[in-house]
Amino acid sequence: MLEQLGIPTVVIGSDEFEPLAHLEATNRGLAALPVAVIRHPLGGISEDEVKKKAVGLVDQVVRALTTTPEGRSEAPERHSEVPAAPGSRR
Repeated sequence: MLEQLGIPTVVIGSDEFEPLAHLEATNRGLAALPVAVIRHPLGGISEDEVKKKAVGLVDQVVRALTTTPEGRSEAPERHSEVPAAPGSRR
């Protein structure tokens, strides 16, 4: 998981699934993993509506990626290289 490697990470999900996102993060040992929340639904809406919702997430995502999450005493060490995805070629 990227956050455990010191790479800032944020989960993006709809408000309908926010409790599940926090539960899964906690179960994986990442209770402080930030979750940026978009109003549900995301599927079945026009591209323009999706874009409007995405614009509303920018501040949440930037804040989550640039601040130390609560519950963690210090920011993780930052790595300059993102690990390759499983099965990808480098």
